[in-house]
Amino acid sequence: MSSYTLGYLSIYRLNKSDDFRSKPTFVREVKLFNDTISQATTSDEDQTIIDSFAVSKLWIIVFKRKKNELHGMIYLFTHEGKSISNGKYTHNYPSRELTIDTNNNLLWSLDQKQLCLFYYHLPDQNNISQQTIEDCFQKRQSHVQFTKPVAPKHISVNKNALAVLDKNRQAVHVYDKKTRQEIYEYVNHYNNTTHFCWDMGLFSDNSLLIKLDETNTLKTGSSKHVYLQLDTTFERNVLSLIEEIDAYGMIITPTDEILIGVRINTKGTVKCYV
Repeated sequence: MSSYTLGYLSIYRLNKSDDFRSKPTFVREVKLFNDTISQATTSDEDQTIIDSFAVSKLWIIVFKRKKNELHGMIYLFTHEGKSISNGKYTHNYPSRELTIDTNNNLLWSLDQKQLCLFYYHLPDQNNISQQTIEDCFQKRQSHVQFTKPVAPKHISVNKNALAVLDKNRQAVHVYDKKTRQEIYEYVNHYNNTTHFCWDMGLFSDNSLLIKLDETNTLKTGSSKHVYLQLDTTFERNVLSLIEEIDAYGMIITPTDEILIGVRINTKGTVKCYV
């Protein structure tokens, strides 16, 4: 997504299936919401924000809300960026992130008010109708209930486990998908107060990649970021370190490549690390 206020989406195609190291081919850019008002002509309270989007086997799923509200709407689009007929559903939970679990056809999210991790079970290609889609977004399933004080911020999913970042404690909780039991907890102590953990990713062996922002650069122009890849031992030793300037989104692919979105001058690029 190239604009979180205007709802532009750039679509690319991989030249080879699951080969994230080859340069993808640009398909086109689409504007998801034609009714979105320009930020320059709108009050701060009425600004529209595209909080999160995810790509499932069938759709692009987008969560949209007003800046001064925590709830909003979920919209469905085809993979080409065309809106689905009647594909608009109320989402009354203050959840700022949608995460797709392609292995189980689930849409994960966090309820930051009721402090729980939950999911929607998405319909498959053989059982898709207007009613099944409506039922899907009306029936959320609670998976993990957190205890206070906790500020769940990000989710990462692999085939067997999922991880949740607690922003307040700077802790990552890794859970077994089936049993819902916590496998381990990792607490960030990197350089203590000079770096803050804002994001993380989960590798296929349940080890972590954590993204740390240097706190004294966050509001002074270009921001500095450190990515730490941790091993699977009890000590969670650092295997490798990546440093970037003005880095934003990150994901770990199913084949364990690291994709990091970086702003260079006025343009964005995606870097792939293996």
